[in-house]
Amino acid sequence: MELINYMEILVDEAIHDYFSKNTELRALLSEDDIQDIKACSLNSLPTHYMRTQRGYAFTKLEEINIQSKASVLKTVIQSSEKILKNRHAKEWWQYAGFIQR
Repeated sequence: MELINYMEILVDEAIHDYFSKNTELRALLSEDDIQDIKACSLNSLPTHYMRTQRGYAFTKLEEINIQSKASVLKTVIQSSEKILKNRHAKEWWQYAGFIQR
């Protein structure tokens, strides 16, 4: 098994779950926005690297802890709000002519 950050799996799942329930919001976002949300979320969460199947099994057991999944979802929601806010600010600056398109 290769070295992976298990938080990346949890963030991917949280992004999928969140936007499958919020389709109107998802329609506003590009794939670049989604990747920005993922990066922002991962930068806000602790890393959890694993390398073996045994490590994966222990990590999956820890995932059952609802608090960890809830904190990942909360982080994804906060990151989404931050990315949308920054995107709208950038669009305004482009509209005003201060940033080239």
